Amino acid sequence: NATDEAIISRDQNVILYLNGHTIELESIGFFNRGYLTVTDSTNTGKITVTKGNFGILNNYGNLTVEGVELTNLMDMSGDTDYRRCIRSDAGATTVIKSGKYTCKGQVICVNGGLTIDDGDFECKDQNLIVLNYCFNDTVYINGGNFTTRTTGSRVLWSAQGTATHIKGGTYNCYSNVICSDRDRKSVV
Repeated sequence: NATDEAIISRDQNVILYLNGHTIELESIGFFNRGYLTVTDSTNTGKITVTKGNFGILNNYGNLTVEGVELTNLMDMSGDTDYRRCIRSDAGATTVIKSGKYTCKGQVICVNGGLTIDDGDFECKDQNLIVLNYCFNDTVYINGGNFTTRTTGSRVLWSAQGTATHIKGGTYNCYSNVICSDRDRKSVV
């Protein structure tokens, strides 16, 4: 179990090979300001949240995720919901090549560039799979399986001035696939 956050600084290039292992987080997860790759060639490596109200991978740099399972099924505590698998800040770049991502909160909160090539994404509560809210940033969805389970949950919400390009994927939604503020730039 990890009780301290892991911080990757701007000048670091870190590759985390899970190699089939599980990391259980009891505190804030990973903070990336440099270059972080989280990967598992066995497709059985996991990072889970066992207590707390926070994100697993918090990206302020360049993040690539492939072949891992991120799970955050904690209940919200307090007035602010930080339950996320991945959070990407303004100016950051996130690439998801594959894996499984399950969350009661926002599965991915994007305030920077995001590319999803493949993976299984599931929102188990009344929330979003992808929240795209940074003006002039773009989300590319090239593939993947997207599942929502409750009324009011959505696959994608795009804020005004954001761009979303959807080229593929399978969408199994209880509610809406795409919601947005007006004047968004979405290409389906």
